[in-house]
Amino acid sequence: MFLFVFVTHIIGSFQIFGQVFILTQGVRATPRARWSQHLYETAFQNFFQFGSASAMAWVLFAVILVFSLLQFRVLRGHTQY
Repeated sequence: MFLFVFVTHIIGSFQIFGQVFILTQGVRATPRARWSQHLYETAFQNFFQFGSASAMAWVLFAVILVFSLLQFRVLRGHTQY
């Protein structure tokens, strides 16, 4: 159960969007905005650059996949099914 909660929490933290968007009213709170917010801005606010946003989404997917696989590898010996 710990592995499942840990992996889903990390994935959720990479994909956070709604809370940041609502709290900042769509304006970046920091110079380094969340990846998902930057992806949204690229796709829907900057002249509809869907190709760039799609490429960024694939990179985000790859980063999440790498982190998930690392977590599975690190916690492999500590998990009971």
